[in-house]
Parts: sequence; structure tokens; C-alpha cells
Amino acid sequence: DLVVVSLHWGIEYRKEPTAWQKKAAAHIMEAGADIILGHHPHVLQPIEWYTTKDARRGVIAYSLGNFISSQNYGVSFENKDHFRARRGDGVILIIKAEKEKEKTAIRRVDWLPIWSHRDTVGKYTVYRPVVLTNEIARLKAMPLRDEKQEETLQLFSHRLQVINENFNSLSKN
Repeated sequence: DLVVVSLHWGIEYRKEPTAWQKKAAAHIMEAGADIILGHHPHVLQPIEWYTTKDARRGVIAYSLGNFISSQNYGVSFENKDHFRARRGDGVILIIKAEKEKEKTAIRRVDWLPIWSHRDTVGKYTVYRPVVLTNEIARLKAMPLRDEKQEETLQLFSHRLQVINENFNSLSKN
């Protein structure tokens, strides 16, 4: 019902897609794709609506960022805007499509902002993706937070703000 294309493309750590990516995305959408999910730059790049010449409305996600990685090592609230911080950002897309008669159309695009979080568990370092809104709510609900938890809350709040500011251009419907 929908054609989804996953592309390993783009320049690592670059926040914007290249001119070639934009041109290629347009050709792919015109050729029949409904959704393009890009990955490789390890940072978030824009997500945008695309309307084809035959009036289909699709979504292009040039890069979804990192789901899980160690590329944001050393980032804390103190250096929350360090260039490596962008390497911890990512999104999980939620795309709502509806089928009416024989036509399926994308109706809505939402995202869950995530962060590739580094934890120490005993003597081991563990990397795990966390949904920022959930982790922020969990930390805020704690009656008492230690210094590390407070710094984590501040870092997560800041990264959520950065991600959401970058996606304000994407109308969710």
C-alpha cells in the first residue's frame, strides 16, 4: 500500500542534506516512493513533506540521527552543545496512513525524540536509547534527585528542546 525506501546516504555529521540528496529524493518520490528513511550522517537532518507531480503526499527523512551509539561520549549538561551532542540525538518516526477505497495516504507524522544514553552498570558501560519525554517525566517525578540525576534531567531537557526546534518546520499533519 505504501512504498518505503531506506537509504544509506549523506555526509557524516552534516546537519543538512546535500544538493544531490535533495535531487535524488525528488526523483525517488516521483518514481513512486511514499516514504524515504535516510541514515548514515549520525546526526538528525530535516524531515519534510513532499508532494509529487501526481499529487501524492510523501515524507522524506534525510537522516533519523542515531538510535544507539557511543558517538556522543563525554557529553554532559556542562558541554550540552558540544559537536558530539548532536550524535546522541535521534527520532523514531510514527507515520499514520489511512486507506480509503484503493488509495492509501499518509495523514500524520509524529516523532519520539530519543537520546543515546550512556550508563554505568557496575563495572560496565551500557548504551541505550531513551525516549526523552519519558525520561524527563520520570526524573521530574522523583521527589529527590542527586546531582547526577539533576544533570541528566537538564541535559535531556536541553536535547529535547534542540530536537523539537529542528523539527518545527515539519507540520505534523
